[in-house]
Amino acid sequence: MESQVKPLIAKLSSQQLLSICNEKMISAARDLADFTKHGIHADFIVALAYKCENLEKILGEPFSGQNPKEIRDLEEDIIQGLTKICETAKKIWKHVPQKYQPYMLSPKAIYPRNNNAANVA
Repeated sequence: MESQVKPLIAKLSSQQLLSICNEKMISAARDLADFTKHGIHADFIVALAYKCENLEKILGEPFSGQNPKEIRDLEEDIIQGLTKICETAKKIWKHVPQKYQPYMLSPKAIYPRNNNAANVA
């Protein structure tokens, strides 16, 4: 999944990335007991939330105060965390599509105007 999803996610604006990541983190926090059994603990989700919060804070600064390298590094960390959550969800619920659905990363979910897009995950 990662090789297919990363290029798609990398094209997102920072705000779109934050929105999708926050949505998936809420689902992961709700399903924390299942994720913990597969190696993703609350501290992972909290650390990812802090990265999202930090990126949001930087983006709110005047452009002259923004550090492009710091933004790129945070975005990459967020993409990696988001991918890990979604890949783990796919492993946990591979035979229960309705449980896995909130974690799907698809072109259609990311770019809703493209109704012919297929699911990536």
